[in-house]
Amino acid sequence: PSVSLSSSQNPSLPGEVVTLTAAVIDKSGVPAGSVTFHDGDTIVARNVALDSHGIASFTTSALPDGPRTIVASYSGDASHAPAVSQHLAQDVSAEQFATH
Repeated sequence: PSVSLSSSQNPSLPGEVVTLTAAVIDKSGVPAGSVTFHDGDTIVARNVALDSHGIASFTTSALPDGPRTIVASYSGDASHAPAVSQHLAQDVSAEQFATH
């Protein structure tokens, strides 16, 4: 399967609510199982269940300030191998929104 990863708000402010969404797609059918979201080496959400469309979402306001590297890893199931998304560069910074 392939895993695509998106952010509801990118760039974002520190403390701003951001929803990360992973879509797990396979031509042989909709995968079951779960997704774990990582920010670099830190797990930010573990075992988020896929819905009936192969989508897992996680909402947070706790992404630290600075450039974040988010990855979604799919656990796999009886019919689908584990898979990992491409990196998503999430920019969390108050500076980009500052007016001079």
